[in-house]
Amino acid sequence: MNQVVDWVTNNLEDLSISRPVSRLSWGIRVPDDESQTIYVWVDALINYLTKAGYPNWPPGLEHAGGWPADVHVIGKDILRFHCIYWPALLLALDLPLPKRILSHAHWTMEKKKMSKSIGNVVNPFYAMERFGIDTMRFYMVHNGGISNDADYSNGWLTVEYKKHLQNGVGNLSARVTRPKQWSLRRAVQSYNDGTMRLQSTGEQINDSCVEHLARLDKLASTVDNEMLQLNPSHALQKIMGLIGETNAFISNAEPWVVVKKPDSEALVDRIILTAGESLRIAGILLQPFMPEKAAELLDLLGVENDKRTFSHAKVFIDGTYGTAFRTFGKEGIFPPPMLDDIMDMKPDSGKKHSSGNKKDRPLEVLKQDF
Repeated sequence: MNQVVDWVTNNLEDLSISRPVSRLSWGIRVPDDESQTIYVWVDALINYLTKAGYPNWPPGLEHAGGWPADVHVIGKDILRFHCIYWPALLLALDLPLPKRILSHAHWTMEKKKMSKSIGNVVNPFYAMERFGIDTMRFYMVHNGGISNDADYSNGWLTVEYKKHLQNGVGNLSARVTRPKQWSLRRAVQSYNDGTMRLQSTGEQINDSCVEHLARLDKLASTVDNEMLQLNPSHALQKIMGLIGETNAFISNAEPWVVVKKPDSEALVDRIILTAGESLRIAGILLQPFMPEKAAELLDLLGVENDKRTFSHAKVFIDGTYGTAFRTFGKEGIFPPPMLDDIMDMKPDSGKKHSSGNKKDRPLEVLKQDF
């Protein structure tokens, strides 16, 4: 906002709120002067109020329509209009200002601002058809920027999908729920009935479980703080970082090896419960970002609908899950994407471009360790 302060301090000028009809024939005419139309930004800004019910607010219900905004979200290229002109109009009307204004960066294409005139405007519709809207939401929040521009690419979306969703969440959920050598429900129940005690013992795998769960229990508050700071990208990255840590944890713990040893059931249950709790909490926290896919993950884990709230994103608060409400076949929640059309699709063409193969080539699925 330093730019706004500089404008107000050093470059503030009177604002003409009308334009000649010869320049803007379709605008709203100025009362008593048919030669002038209302400046479009004055007209546009007032729409925030009229959508909230102004000027017909009933006494005592002035805020029922949602004004003033808790956070007014705008692009960085319209900062002057929303941070100088808009507050001036509101103050002139003796109306409350937005409580906060969040100015975000732009999506670019090949490091250039998207422009129809040069043809570098991305067409995301085929990507949405291929991956689904949730994946697009994930990509744009995870990779988008508040301060710095982010570059859009369907090919890069494919890479991120494979890395974070297919090989991240998808791989971890398969590791926890698929093998017949262990049972997530049994692991949850063993903690509930007191047969499992998770405390440091000096044994490496057990202590890794304890340390991982301690970090996990702080995740919800960390994510909440990032959201309160209006930084959803960092919030989502924290969740995905936890997924990555849990995949590393289970790779190091090797339950598929431990399960073959005598009297290993208790230790295997500790490992699976630790990973299961990580998935459950991640699934709850992913709901604002990927509502459909998060619901599928929580269904796979058997988490009841009334136990999917933010208050349930704490370790060991839910002892009822572990039996899937539905399953998703071999490909799981995040099936391997088809590569050719996504990688070769030209920006804004609306067409699919094939590499010449008769069939799409799916990306390689991460091999399981069991």
